Amino acid sequence: DHRDLHSFPTRRSSDLKSKKLYLPESKIGNNLLASCRTRPEEKQVGISSLTDAWVELLSRYRWCWFGTLTFRGYPPLRKAHRLFHAWITELRDEDGAKDFHWFRVTERGAYGDNIHFHVLVGGLRNGSKYPWMVRWNELAGDALLTYHHRSGGAAKYIVKTVRPDRDFECDFDLSRADRKQKSSGPNKKANRNAREET
Repeated sequence: DHRDLHSFPTRRSSDLKSKKLYLPESKIGNNLLASCRTRPEEKQVGISSLTDAWVELLSRYRWCWFGTLTFRGYPPLRKAHRLFHAWITELRDEDGAKDFHWFRVTERGAYGDNIHFHVLVGGLRNGSKYPWMVRWNELAGDALLTYHHRSGGAAKYIVKTVRPDRDFECDFDLSRADRKQKSSGPNKKANRNAREET
């Protein structure tokens, strides 16, 4: 019986080494744990295994949007987090269904000062992306949101920075997600709205 990311005690990949972490005997759990123990000469194999494990895990959820959120100027990380949580909380309150969920990865750019987020969002009632691109612009910067398609490679892209020898900066709320859903599109109403907007 698989337990997903919301059962992890923290949101840092290095904590996979923690004795407190539950890792099921599955391809996902075994790959995540093995990749944390990778020797330097096995680094490339470890990256591939770890990436595949994250992709498999994220692919178990139904997603509506994939996107990138950027900032005007160079805000400190704490402010960037605060702006994101203000945005995602508004989205949840105004358009979230009972299974609203999200997954976010922090990237810092080549010199470490260009903070931006890649996000997956699911569990929306309406699912129109445009008001929320505008809202992010009001709060923080530019937003590029696209409607999620299972074959689009979003899960692999969002975990492209994962490495077995350093922390993977991710945050998430998957506690409401329906893990029984295997498809990755919006719900029927949101899917219809997405087609009309395309």
